[in-house]
Formats: sequence, structure tokens, C-alpha cells
Amino acid sequence: MSIVPVTICMQDRPDGPITELAVIGETIAPGLAITPGIQEDGSLHGGWTITHLLSGRMVFTTSVCLTCLRIAARKLTESDIDWTRTMESLVADPVVLPLVRAFAIAANACEGETCSVLTDQLVG
Repeated sequence: MSIVPVTICMQDRPDGPITELAVIGETIAPGLAITPGIQEDGSLHGGWTITHLLSGRMVFTTSVCLTCLRIAARKLTESDIDWTRTMESLVADPVVLPLVRAFAIAANACEGETCSVLTDQLVG
């Protein structure tokens, strides 16, 4: 794991302009980094997400707490998927979409700043 500069590319609609935002991320696997969650207007969300480094696209667009993100990210990082491929190649891979959906389901259990997953780990 290392800290790297990341350019997040956002597009609010398929034919809309692409907005690029420079942030700092932490690599979690070749081709993937944990980055700050960004809202559609480009402001920080307060949570975290995972970004595909080659494309700058967020793999998961909802921001969650860092603890839940790391737990859910294991589904992505323990796979045999080569995340350094192009986004087009990843989207065409029949294994990727179900894996990203499983990641999204796991991460959606997060309750944000009051997340019980984090609370349970601190208290329990």
C-alpha cells in the first residue's frame, strides 16, 4: 500500500462533460486506490470510495466509512481480476460486474459517521 496522486474523472451524464479532480489515494491493489468520496458537484462527501487508477472512474460511487470500505474491498482485492486493465475491458469481463455488485451490497451496510460496524469494533 502506498499514497499516490489520483485524478478522479466524473461525468453526470453519458454525453456530458468530464470533470477531473486531483486527490490523494491509497493503493489497495494494482490498479485500485481508496480515495475520498466526491459528490456530483465536485465537493468532498465525507466518506471514502474506490477508484480505478487507469480510468479515474469510481468503482463504487457511494461514499462509506473507511472501515466498511476496507472490509468490502476485500471482495475486490482478493479476486484474480487484473484491475490494471482498461475500464472498457473490465466492463466487458463477465466476472467483474457480479463482483462489483457484491462489493456494493457489502459497502451499503455502512451507516456513515455513526456506522455500527466501526462502533462495534471500537467498543467490542
